[in-house]
Amino acid sequence: MVETLDGWARQADAFRRGLDALLRQVQQHPLAGPTADHEALVEYDRRRLVKENLIDAIIGVTIEVEEACRTLSAMRLALGAVEETSANGSGEFVEVLAAVLLRDRALVRERFDRLADRLASEPLLYVPLAKGGDPHRIVVSRVRRTAIQELLVCLPRLGLLEETHRLLEVAREMEQSNPVGQGAVTEFDELFRIGYRAMVDSIIEWSRTWPEIRESPDGDETWDRDDRLYLAIDRLAECSLVTWFEHSETLRLSVLEKVRDPVAWERLVDFVKKYGGDLFTQRFFNLANLRAILHQGVARWLEQLVDQRTETRPRLLEALEHEIRRDDAERCLTLVLEAIIENYAEYRDYNSTTTQSDRGELLYMLLDFLRLRVRYDRVAWRLKPVVWSHEVLVRRGCESVARRWRRRLRQRIGSEPDRYLQRFQQLQTKYAMQMSSIRDRIQEKFVMPLRIDRLRAFVETAIRHPGTFEAERAFDGLRLETRLLTTEPTGSGLEVPRWLAALEDEVERTATRKGWEIDLREALVPVLEPLGEAELFEQLLRLQRELDEDRVSVEDPLESDD
Repeated sequence: MVETLDGWARQADAFRRGLDALLRQVQQHPLAGPTADHEALVEYDRRRLVKENLIDAIIGVTIEVEEACRTLSAMRLALGAVEETSANGSGEFVEVLAAVLLRDRALVRERFDRLADRLASEPLLYVPLAKGGDPHRIVVSRVRRTAIQELLVCLPRLGLLEETHRLLEVAREMEQSNPVGQGAVTEFDELFRIGYRAMVDSIIEWSRTWPEIRESPDGDETWDRDDRLYLAIDRLAECSLVTWFEHSETLRLSVLEKVRDPVAWERLVDFVKKYGGDLFTQRFFNLANLRAILHQGVARWLEQLVDQRTETRPRLLEALEHEIRRDDAERCLTLVLEAIIENYAEYRDYNSTTTQSDRGELLYMLLDFLRLRVRYDRVAWRLKPVVWSHEVLVRRGCESVARRWRRRLRQRIGSEPDRYLQRFQQLQTKYAMQMSSIRDRIQEKFVMPLRIDRLRAFVETAIRHPGTFEAERAFDGLRLETRLLTTEPTGSGLEVPRWLAALEDEVERTATRKGWEIDLREALVPVLEPLGEAELFEQLLRLQRELDEDRVSVEDPLESDD
């Protein structure tokens, strides 16, 4: 067996070297820089995207090969073969993964400490290709990220919730302590989602072995199994929200968060009013044109415009230096371009349904609507762990606990969504604009993701169990939910409603999944390790005590930025 694995490992290593050479060859292929001409910018953006997509495909394959090499090394070590220290620094990952394959909790804990110490000094962030990132550094960071992800889905299945939580903390520390430059991409939110959902999923599975009824700690009442499951997930959420909120404080969801301050906002509005009339045209806001300008840099684009001799020149060029400082103009223009690219669907709504879009100096009106949407999204972002808990509950058929979870969230939200709707109506009156895409988002009132979770769960049940009573109930649920969701029209007709896109995605995902496709957790840890109810709550209690010792408190996720 070891000899076979050795042969596979040698072949995978050969693939890895070939991919590395290919990546260097494509990376070194030059692209001629564009002029300030619109057609030249669009063509440059097309060529740039072709090159970046090819590099990204090579990176993706390289990561999969690296993952195969790591798994093969772990299997060799688990079978007793002597494993040499990996040249790419994955030796500690291999040791822990080998212990996971052996399903040895004690050995995992023993090796995990060394891995955590090693990771603390390693970078996890990377600068993307579009912002000038180096492909080889991207490979190293993303390989490290997939190794962490691998453990995050396996550790909970071994009953190691504390180690899972600590690994998430280590990943956050890796990002905070090892910055890599301007424009770096964080993937901690995805790592957190994977680890947190894996912990919730494992708790649900363990709960199926619990006694149906148990006395409360004080002996005054009895708790059924759903009560205790709800309590366990609630305690896990409380512990995990601390890490999530701390991460959220360091994360910028939108470039428009730079202008939350009234002074910064008025400065941007003044720039748009003065210089947007002949600059912010519909032709200018072609998506390829915007991307090309940002990729080469607004400063360089402005220099090219100054050097270009044309009969019609934007007023901004005449105002540079004597009316507005060049760095101020670059900063404001960069912010506008990034905001439009981030919210291009909303820009299409604005461009198609309003008369204001014909006047570039009025673009600040759209930006003001987008600022409100960003504030709403910030609150929705803070609630994500709560939403993920509900998603796993409905997927696992825990409808009574999920119903209780939804009820508590609605009580917690209260009238908070009405504040955003009221502010939206004020903007509608102020600017005489509708902006259906933003209205629909705010009218979700933070609970639409929960309804989408139920839709997805109905689809999976209906497809996987045809002709059964469960499938009939799922179809009834689908009919009811879709009837309610289609009662009122949404959007401006340019974009498919979010719930309908999610429904289509779930149908395609469920219907096309092949029987041989195996979940990563089931491949590496095929059987969930038993964890008793008492031991589970002890681990959750220890996590809570750690937070109490650090004097960390969970802030209100609905706390407004206003």
